[in-house]
Amino acid sequence: MSRGRDARLESLSRSAGSGHHMTDERAEQVANVLLAAAAVGVAIYVVRTPPLRRLAWRFAVTALTGTLPAWIGREVQHAWTESGHSRI
Repeated sequence: MSRGRDARLESLSRSAGSGHHMTDERAEQVANVLLAAAAVGVAIYVVRTPPLRRLAWRFAVTALTGTLPAWIGREVQHAWTESGHSRI
């Protein structure tokens, strides 16, 4: 029984060493493609589903009217103090 297992492991190690290594760069490319495909799929699903489309629209409006201006204000204030001026 152990001999069969050893033969399988040896066969796997030989096939793994046949030059088919994935580099970090290639792994990142594959991950980026998969994430992009998932994002496109979710976007299509949200656009085609009216309740989700309305929810997404509400989130976008909230971000643009509340969160984004607050973030810009903090960034402007931080830049102002970093430039050597006193706090506003």
